[in-house]
Amino acid sequence: MTRYTTTTGRRGLEEFPSAANVSQTGDSGRMQREVKGRLVDYDFIGVVERQDESLVVLRLLLGLDAGDILYHSSKISGEYDARCVKIQKSFISPGVAAFLSSDEWLARNEADYMLFAAANRSLDATIDKLGRQAFEAALAEHHALMALAQTECADKIVPPCSKDGHNQRKASMNNCYWNDNGCGYPCLDEVSKRFQEQKEERASGVDPALCKIPLSPSLLLLLLCSGSRPHWIRAVPVLLTSVQTTVSFP
Repeated sequence: MTRYTTTTGRRGLEEFPSAANVSQTGDSGRMQREVKGRLVDYDFIGVVERQDESLVVLRLLLGLDAGDILYHSSKISGEYDARCVKIQKSFISPGVAAFLSSDEWLARNEADYMLFAAANRSLDATIDKLGRQAFEAALAEHHALMALAQTECADKIVPPCSKDGHNQRKASMNNCYWNDNGCGYPCLDEVSKRFQEQKEERASGVDPALCKIPLSPSLLLLLLCSGSRPHWIRAVPVLLTSVQTTVSFP
């Protein structure tokens, strides 16, 4: 028997038989009811195999900025965990591979496969509800920002154990949230901040370079530049002399 706490609070702390035990009953109706219950109990279920999609959907549901879901992967095969134990590459022997594709395995885990399929359908339905176009734009933005963060933060991440297996836990304390979780967050925060500022500048329709522009006798588009976030006020006709002038706005 397993115990879990729901996120919605509608059912509280309750006991449920494990998915494997439910599968072994062979009761398809019971399995469907259990899977439906899991979907109802949680406000959001992400899919590991669709991690970035899940994060983007969660971001859109909560109204977060693109930088709020940046991350750096830890526990990568070939590297070291927080205890400086080398993480071996995954390996499945032929015998295990054969068992994992057998009817016996599928029957024992039918409820798990059913839940996995339902979670995928739920994620797709949520994306459709949010709007495919909006989701695809947010996903592209996420991928672009992740690529930028990887480029700028790769050499600024200090996990508890270095890539060559040396303990650096003391140095990592100001770079990670806990153990090897959230490592590199100072750099990720900075990348997120700059990205958001640039996004707001583009949305305003003004290039910051226009805060200082050479003017010739014509209509001048008057700009108000506030720090790094300029905003259009309105187009104002300005009478100028025939001499080219440079105007700087604070």
